[in-house]
Parts: sequence; structure tokens; C-alpha cells
Amino acid sequence: MRKFEFVPAEKSQLKARVLISGAAGSGKTIAALELASALGSRAAVIDTENGSAALYSDKYKFEMLNLQPPYPPEDFVQAIEVAENSGFDVIVVDGITPEWSGTGGCLDLHTKLGGRFQDWAKITPRHRKFIQKILECSTHIICTCRSKQGYAMDEQSKKVTKMGMAPEQRDGLDYEMTLVFNIINQTHLAEATKDRTGLFDGKQFLISKNTGLEILEWLNSGTPAKSPTPTITDVRNLLISAGVKSIPDFKKVMMQVFGEEYNTLEELNQEQLLTLYKGIKNE
Repeated sequence: MRKFEFVPAEKSQLKARVLISGAAGSGKTIAALELASALGSRAAVIDTENGSAALYSDKYKFEMLNLQPPYPPEDFVQAIEVAENSGFDVIVVDGITPEWSGTGGCLDLHTKLGGRFQDWAKITPRHRKFIQKILECSTHIICTCRSKQGYAMDEQSKKVTKMGMAPEQRDGLDYEMTLVFNIINQTHLAEATKDRTGLFDGKQFLISKNTGLEILEWLNSGTPAKSPTPTITDVRNLLISAGVKSIPDFKKVMMQVFGEEYNTLEELNQEQLLTLYKGIKNE
């Protein structure tokens, strides 16, 4: 039988998980870049909007990856991992709608399998890995998303009624995030539809760098978070990104770090994996 123990609850320092939704032209990209300028000193932008983020490179400092179709979930996961392993401290994914409804996205993949209900059994796990990557990202991450008209069934009249704007992504995404901002039409004003910080409830405002600074202060107002132990996959991806792609190169790194020869990562314990991970990161 396992032993369970209750301990005093305390807030740990966190990384931001922010979703910004809005119609085309509402200012999602600028809002995301404003937040990023406060949350970190080195920003990566994964652009799925035909490189539109580059239009603001004269005002904001960031490095950009122009992600082209098709848009399977795995490409988003890989792009986020490359940004993590490249030392960025804040990642902007502008935007994530194509992962769901774009060419090669989840809806497209489902249709190509036949569009049957049971076909979701093959698509949903792939989509969940993308969401899980956002949640487990080692850096702050800001996602933008197009919005669409939301609908709900009125229980009494049994009629479908409009319920305001909703993110154009799979239902439930907003529940996963620290903050969800909806930018209201062309006013560029934002309102928080999900706010775990309690900073923005009931307010309408223009998202700015100061908004990001408020969020950052809240995120840091807790006990330091424990660094998660990297997995073998994490270390393997980091080695590849560092140019270690052959067995001789791998053995050379093992000798440099540990002073002895190892043939595979599977031979290392958790403490050794963490040591190797930190050593490569700090090179």
C-alpha cells in the first residue's frame, strides 16, 4: 500500500502559458510580442501566418521560424523543442489554429482517414501531445489563435444561440492555460476569459509590455520551481541539436563529461542524465 502525506500548500514559481485569441487584424501578433518583450530577453517566434511577424521586427527583437504547411501536430512539437534547446526564454507560436483546422492539421487528417467518429482515436493522441508540449515547455510560451463565433444549445427552447467569440481550436484548450485573452474586434482591447492570476478579471485593456511585467511578477511570486529531470528523449534531442550525431562523437562527449566511456544514454541514471543535459545546455 502506498503512503500518502498531506503537506502545506505553497505556490511555486511558474512559466507563463498564455493564449491570445481574436479575429484577423485584431492585433494578436503585436499583443504576443508585447508580452514576450517583458517575459524574456531572447524570444523565438514560430510563425504560421506567412511570416507576418517579421513586419514588426523593427520594433521587437526576436528570431523567427517560418512554419509552412502542412501543419501536423508533430511539426509544432518539434519546432517548440528546437526553440527550447536553442536557449530561448520565451516562445511565441503565432498561431496555433492551423494545427487544428489548417492544411494537414487535425481536421484535415481526420477527413483523410474517412471522417468517422472512430478515426479520432488516431488523431486525438497526436493533438494531445501538442497540447502537452505547450504545458510542459521549459520556457514561457504565448500562443495566438484565430477566433470564431461560439454557439450553445438553449436547454429550454432547444435552439442554438450565439455565445460570443471562441478560439478556433479544439474545445477545452482554454482550460489548460494560465491566461486566455480575447481581443475585442478592431478596438484592440483585450479581456481575460480565463485568468488564474486574478490580475485582469473584469477589465478591458490594451495588452502592453506592462501587462507582461505584471504577469511576470505574479509568476515569480512563489518558491523556486524544481527543475524537471530531463528524459532520455530530451537529452538525445539536445545532443543532436548540438551536432552529436555519431557513436564516436557520443563517446567523446561521455568522456568529457564523466571521464569514462558509455555506449548509450540508457546506461545513465537520472542524476547523470541531468548532469549531461546541463553540461550541453551551458556549452
